[in-house]
Amino acid sequence: MSKIAAIYMLTNASGRGPGHSAIAFGAKVYSFEPAAPGSMDDLFGDSWKIFDTRKYVLEINPSRPALVQELSGAVGLRPLGAYLMKSIQDSQLYARRGVCSDQAAAAISAGTEGAWAPRKGLVTTPKALYDQLIWAGLVTRTYYYWPLAPKAAPAPDSADARILNRLRLEHAGVPQAPMNTGILSWGNAPLPTPTPAPAPPATPANDYQADYPVNKAGIMLSNVSNERYQTFEYWPLIYDDNRALLPNGPNKVPLNIKLKIRKPEKFTAAELAHARKHWKNWQTYR
Repeated sequence: MSKIAAIYMLTNASGRGPGHSAIAFGAKVYSFEPAAPGSMDDLFGDSWKIFDTRKYVLEINPSRPALVQELSGAVGLRPLGAYLMKSIQDSQLYARRGVCSDQAAAAISAGTEGAWAPRKGLVTTPKALYDQLIWAGLVTRTYYYWPLAPKAAPAPDSADARILNRLRLEHAGVPQAPMNTGILSWGNAPLPTPTPAPAPPATPANDYQADYPVNKAGIMLSNVSNERYQTFEYWPLIYDDNRALLPNGPNKVPLNIKLKIRKPEKFTAAELAHARKHWKNWQTYR
């Protein structure tokens, strides 16, 4: 068993709309989600989010069916996992690939190492991706979960009635699966661990400007970067120079520390290019 599946939330909560496509990989769901307005994500754009599969189906989306296509061994764990890891780390890989169904299709194509590719211009909805995977012979089993499925005939034109009609019209014969079977019973399949980069050589003391004292809560490295370098883009350089002081990652700057701030002319061209490439990936930069 490959432990890879395409998972589709059928319609939205009101029973309308095309729904949503995601990837089930072991015990996790990788879902390309829109940024919440006003959030940090809104600054950096849409991105992959990672959920526990059972929580995603049973708690986050219980009111609509989760349609599942388990995929064959032609979709490899390692190449698909490597694609997900790379795209999580580098938003440029997926920023130009469109909506959730396009993102899921690109990931599955990577899992086949290019043996299958979605038909150009046709994967813009969950149903389009669902059909293409069947046509490609990549599906081994199909079923759906619906934790809050109606126990009696729903009122006409209610959300449940619209969802039931969609199931009958588009997915006739697909069985409803018990909650302890299928992808909800899969164990974890961790993403490949990237090879850690070698530690950079020590930087001479005279390469630094004055330390930056963290004397109030809520200070962000991007703001420090903008204050010292007049751009938000160089916060990864500050983080890399201060990793020992920031054990919980770049988003949690503890109080009462002094950040080392290198002089801008002391960065190499490669370091500056790296920062510009990754500065939007504040959630996953490590």
